[in-house]
Amino acid sequence: MMITNPKKQVRFRMFITLLTLTTFIVSIMVRLFWIQIVANRNYSSYRVDLVRNSVIQRQKGVVLDTGRGQFYDQHMQLLTGELKSALVAFPITAEDNRVAEQAIKQLAVILKTSEAALAHWIRSNKQPSLWKGSKDQRMTEIDENQIEQINRMGWPYVQVVQVHDRYRDNLVASHLLGYIGQDPERIASQYKNQLDRGTLSLSSEIGGAGLEKTMQHWLRGDGSTSLSLFVNSRGQYIQGLGARTVGGDSRHYPLKVVTTIDMSAQQIVERLLKQSGITEGAVVVLDPVSSDIVAMASMPSFNPYQVEPEKRNWNNHAIQMAAPGSIYKTVIAAAALEEGVVKKDELFECTGSLGKYHFHCWKKDGHGLLTLEEAFADSCNIVFAKIAERLTDQQIEKYAKKLGLLSTVGWSGKVSGMKGIFEQLDLEDAGQLFAAGTMRSDEGVRIQTAIGQRDVRVTPLQAANLIVTLLHGGIVNQTRAVTEIQFQNDTHYVDFEPSMLVRRNEGISIRTSSKLLSWMREVVTSGTGQALRSAKWNLAGKTGTAETIVNGQERVNQWFIGYGPTESPKYAFAIVAENISPQAPNLVLPLTRKIMDAFADNAD
Repeated sequence: MMITNPKKQVRFRMFITLLTLTTFIVSIMVRLFWIQIVANRNYSSYRVDLVRNSVIQRQKGVVLDTGRGQFYDQHMQLLTGELKSALVAFPITAEDNRVAEQAIKQLAVILKTSEAALAHWIRSNKQPSLWKGSKDQRMTEIDENQIEQINRMGWPYVQVVQVHDRYRDNLVASHLLGYIGQDPERIASQYKNQLDRGTLSLSSEIGGAGLEKTMQHWLRGDGSTSLSLFVNSRGQYIQGLGARTVGGDSRHYPLKVVTTIDMSAQQIVERLLKQSGITEGAVVVLDPVSSDIVAMASMPSFNPYQVEPEKRNWNNHAIQMAAPGSIYKTVIAAAALEEGVVKKDELFECTGSLGKYHFHCWKKDGHGLLTLEEAFADSCNIVFAKIAERLTDQQIEKYAKKLGLLSTVGWSGKVSGMKGIFEQLDLEDAGQLFAAGTMRSDEGVRIQTAIGQRDVRVTPLQAANLIVTLLHGGIVNQTRAVTEIQFQNDTHYVDFEPSMLVRRNEGISIRTSSKLLSWMREVVTSGTGQALRSAKWNLAGKTGTAETIVNGQERVNQWFIGYGPTESPKYAFAIVAENISPQAPNLVLPLTRKIMDAFADNAD
């Protein structure tokens, strides 16, 4: 109906305007009510905790516990995280700054540190901070005597607190665990939801390498615990509120990541590796039943608090490929037996030289007449070169795959809540047989390949798992570093079930596996591994030496892979010393004996 009266038209327009304005104001009030009262802990599709974020914006403090999950060994012994006593200083007022000199002098004596350094720390504080007197800028732990003296001082600007230090003083498995660090770009691109919820900030520390990186999804926790002072909108401290502990009220977090590592075995391996003289290399010890990683150590060592990316000493050599030398003869022997290219009791002659390709045996005068079994024990290059002449490149590749040497062997698979395929091990190499562009069908290439030279590369983890494969009659298992994740109250959260890469009917036969294991016993009893005959356990395995060139210098990789005790295997292992002088004595066999003897002592 049309309104013709001018006065009524004005009143009608005023009514519509007021109605629209009232509706707008009511909608705003409803929205505010929803945000502040109903959804203040779970706002938007990103589940933003508005209360938590408002508190964060109005507090300045020092983090006592990041809330990050912890790693445990297979016996639930802590691998990371250690509660330590530390000193925190609060911002000092201008009035008290003039009378703080005596307190700083007294504190410097207690902490046994420079008065100047301490004064600079206290007077330059803009917010609460921890005393870091060490060279690597780690929090400095204080002892009970120092705590008592500090408490007697009664100075309100310092306080003793309990802080969770991420890496323990006696940290083990550092290369497997990796390190954490700040990475704002990665946080912004990969963890936008956590940024929006306030559980992460751009300055948060996240996993940078190792399990710290691959397990970041579970380790990140549910917020930190901090000792905080509260500020107003102008950044001024609110008098009367004092320092308060904020956060840390979850019954389920932080999560517990249960690894396969055995703390005792890991400590033995690391101690003996450091004493061995090996400056670059690795030791891998696997459970022969499950293929789980019992111990994994790498050299050179590194400090997770002083990561130097350019030095790359944090690289885990246990999962990086290297030239394997004669341990690869295991693949050639398996191919020869499975393909039937060698007759029973066939004799080969080694004169020290093949007569072509300038190819020689390590034993210059030759081994004389010997069988394939004897050639394996004595690691004769000439016999394996002659076998390579009978095999095709496709056949060699076929058995390298069957033995798990051309793929990563660390656990991977689908995990609930994760997109794509999840891989436990960070930056694991997949091994290599022929490089791109290599004339793989060339006889000379095959001959060099047969003794683990040319393009062949294997990781120590693959080499150790090769032994487990033989013990399992040709089945190739994935190796786990983590078995499960638990909530803080010990209830189950995530399982990483055992998984196979090569099944029974896909791998080499039980007969061939058994024969190779028996040949490995001969390596120790009468072949190139005789230095291990006096070990406390009966051991078996395969030696290897690969020639390499590093910065124009001739170098070699020394290997030993094996298992023990032979009667009832408790461990399968691989040890490599990389890029050492060709004139250096053998370092891996003495280390093998010491490690296995220590394991034998522990078993008694």
